[in-house]
Amino acid sequence: MTMTADSCPQCGGAVPVTYGDRVACPYCGSSLVRIVSSSAGPAPPGMGDRRPDPTHPTQEVDSTREAAVTWGVRLRRAVLEDARTRLPVFEWLLPADWECDGTVTWRQSVAVPALVGFRAWNPTGAEQIECLPSIPNTWTESAVTAAFRRFQPRTLPFKLDGLEQRAPMTAREALRQLVVPRYRGRVAAEPGHASTAGRPGWPGRWGGAWSTGLRGLLPPPLVEQRIRQVPGLPAAIDYVKKLAAHGYPSRDVDVHVVEEETLPHLAASLREPAPDAGPAPASDGARVRLRYAFEGTTIEEDLFCVVSSVRTESGSGLLAEAHTHWVAESLFAFRADVGRLDAFARAAMASVRSIRMNAQWFAAYQAESQRIMQERIAMQQALQQMAAIQRASFQRQMHRLSDVSRTISETSDMVMAGYESRSASFDRMSEGWSQAMRGVDAYASPGGGSVELPGGYAHAWTNGLGEYVLTDSSFLNPGAFAPGTWEAMTRR
Repeated sequence: MTMTADSCPQCGGAVPVTYGDRVACPYCGSSLVRIVSSSAGPAPPGMGDRRPDPTHPTQEVDSTREAAVTWGVRLRRAVLEDARTRLPVFEWLLPADWECDGTVTWRQSVAVPALVGFRAWNPTGAEQIECLPSIPNTWTESAVTAAFRRFQPRTLPFKLDGLEQRAPMTAREALRQLVVPRYRGRVAAEPGHASTAGRPGWPGRWGGAWSTGLRGLLPPPLVEQRIRQVPGLPAAIDYVKKLAAHGYPSRDVDVHVVEEETLPHLAASLREPAPDAGPAPASDGARVRLRYAFEGTTIEEDLFCVVSSVRTESGSGLLAEAHTHWVAESLFAFRADVGRLDAFARAAMASVRSIRMNAQWFAAYQAESQRIMQERIAMQQALQQMAAIQRASFQRQMHRLSDVSRTISETSDMVMAGYESRSASFDRMSEGWSQAMRGVDAYASPGGGSVELPGGYAHAWTNGLGEYVLTDSSFLNPGAFAPGTWEAMTRR
């Protein structure tokens, strides 16, 4: 006789013997269903139609027969729908008994017009799988700033086209310095190291000073008493706490880094198999394991990150600039009780690899990017038309002055000679004065001659048909969205 124990097909953990046909794996939280093999022989004598005794963790089966009962993973298809486009964003296979929710945030950005967040959790346990919104960044460095790199800040407070201005990081640096502080909490201080800030961009000492000061000014008993006196406010606070039960921990939580590793093949393993998948995936991936207190217990969480970057250069010499666009993406988080994360991570990663993006929604994503770009181009064209009207008005005034000058020149040769002398000097000064007052810059046309265009822009393009595009971005090529052959113009 052979003793056979039932095991979870996802993590390999032992499945408790029960009278039911559906159970949840105590190690990885997977929903399991009991499957009876059709090729199995008759049950051993005495078993009949009875279920195994739940007090016995094993089942006796004749060594000449196949196991009569196995366990299979019970999954369901979860779909995240975008409320704006009314289209599904992606499909995700999750354990059948789990709950899930997600959001799509649209914004005015040509590079990244939408950010997606999604999470699924076990309602009877601590297990959770989460897809955090990506963090797009950009950074420009010139030959001058590179020489003073040690002294300049590595993060700027304002955004460019919805992209945060931050110096490039590796995946491990992005996890510790950017992802964990933003979505989880402050990294607890290690021996010889200072803790990170509770909020991005705020030093830890300021965050602690604020919280300590607030606690001193507002004693908790008095605050709670006043809150209870406001009609309807206590119920609203309890409702918000219930909604956030499976959300992000408080940023006041100290997060301990248990371990971290570099995963150069992470992006490739998460990529959908396709013959025309495009450029090779990034090779800068990492994982960090966290441990922190959550809902009265201590949990562990694996946080994954992939950093993808594109670098371009423009100019030369002291005017050379290097532009780096990089994104902290594939931000997946797997959470479980302490000691059970390793068993749960295998099932969680299999669930993550089942994500399939909806091509129609991605097309709408690209269309929104094009719409924002066309809107900005139309605004530039409107400004160009306004500048053209102003130039025409100024030219009419100059023509009237010219008529008056001709009339005066006919009265006397002496006056004529004096006027010509003054006019030549006036013309030389007028050109520079008019350009400065009208806010225009002169550019050399590719076919010869020059043209005046609205000033203040770093780059100008023309198609030779009287159409121009002005921009500050060195990446914008009008040939990507407008027909014809476009050439860059040189400022005179």
